[in-house]
Amino acid sequence: MIEMRISLPEDMKPLVDARIRDGLYADISDYVRDLIRSDLRVQGEGEPSPELIAALEEGEASGLSDKTFDQIVAEERARFRSS
Repeated sequence: MIEMRISLPEDMKPLVDARIRDGLYADISDYVRDLIRSDLRVQGEGEPSPELIAALEEGEASGLSDKTFDQIVAEERARFRSS
């Protein structure tokens, strides 16, 4: 494993400390590794998240819709605005 040194703005330190204190991460290195893994997933370079896989499988299992793309978008926008 290699060692890297990073610098953060002062206002980010409490956030990092809170993540570690809450038990979400063992230490700062663990937190940074998870952030890099998340970035890789977002960029399509890592494994897709279990949530994404479940959503894709649910969508596939739901079958085809008779609605047009514009109808689906309009319904989702209305649902988003009402929440």
